[in-house]
Amino acid sequence: MRICCGALVAAVVAGVAAATGCDVSTAPRSQPVTVAVTADTIVAGLNIYGAVTWLQFTLPVEIHNGGTVAMSLDYCSVSVDEPSGTDWTKVWAPICAVEGTTANTVAPGETKVITWQVEAAVGGPGGPKWGSPTLSGTHRFSLATAAFGTLASNTFTISLLTTSTAAVFEHPVRFPRRQ
Repeated sequence: MRICCGALVAAVVAGVAAATGCDVSTAPRSQPVTVAVTADTIVAGLNIYGAVTWLQFTLPVEIHNGGTVAMSLDYCSVSVDEPSGTDWTKVWAPICAVEGTTANTVAPGETKVITWQVEAAVGGPGGPKWGSPTLSGTHRFSLATAAFGTLASNTFTISLLTTSTAAVFEHPVRFPRRQ
């Protein structure tokens, strides 16, 4: 009976470990290059500039180059995807001018965290457009490469910052004194 209980405890602990998943530092690296968003939840805001309403957020992305040659990363080769049934659909990709892009380089054996600024029009004539009627929810980051094809990150959740949530951060609620 004691062996059974010990096995049960080990199974429960293993189940909890499996349910919580791997964090970025302990995730298995079976591919030469891995891509991971380093936050489970990304807070996004809506801002109005003129006639355009923009969805804006920052993605902290860890890229590990386990290959033998340096890897060049271009802002124009990224996208944000959302689940669509059993597949993924691109909901955002930047609009890029060839002369306006700057590439980052990740050396062999190096791990680098790069922050990607995402700005998408959700109302009005601006672009790039957010390609989904849903702003919050589960998403992933994708990086297109010549050598490894498209690399997808772990999933993350976009949480839309609402006006009432923002007010809590800016000004604490103060009630007038009773007299």
